[in-house]
Amino acid sequence: METNKDLPAFNSLETLAEVIKHPNTHFLKKAQQQVNTALTIRNWMIGYYIQEYEQSGKERAEYGAGLLKALAQKLTQNGLKSIREQHLYFCKDFYNAYPQILRTPSAKSHLIVFRQIDILQIHQQNQPP
Repeated sequence: METNKDLPAFNSLETLAEVIKHPNTHFLKKAQQQVNTALTIRNWMIGYYIQEYEQSGKERAEYGAGLLKALAQKLTQNGLKSIREQHLYFCKDFYNAYPQILRTPSAKSHLIVFRQIDILQIHQQNQPP
């Protein structure tokens, strides 16, 4: 069996625990970064959907400020209990503050799955070169 000279000798339980700690910490941080990036993009997309709906929807006049409350109720009925009215306001404000977020490399890498979705095609068509 070949041994890797770069790895420490596992001569004690303490050494083994310390060696396991480093990759665990490293990959937990990576996972948290991925989750944070994914949630950021999700929130931006929710804000985008709301903004587009308000700009082109007939129901905007009907609901007015009640749109996000009604949407939060509908999402709860559809099983999305974690997205409340306040979160929808945050998403809309976030989109309005950062409308160019889809141009970032991290956003593009996370959105490869959504390549065929209309949101990406529509949004990119509306962006100046």
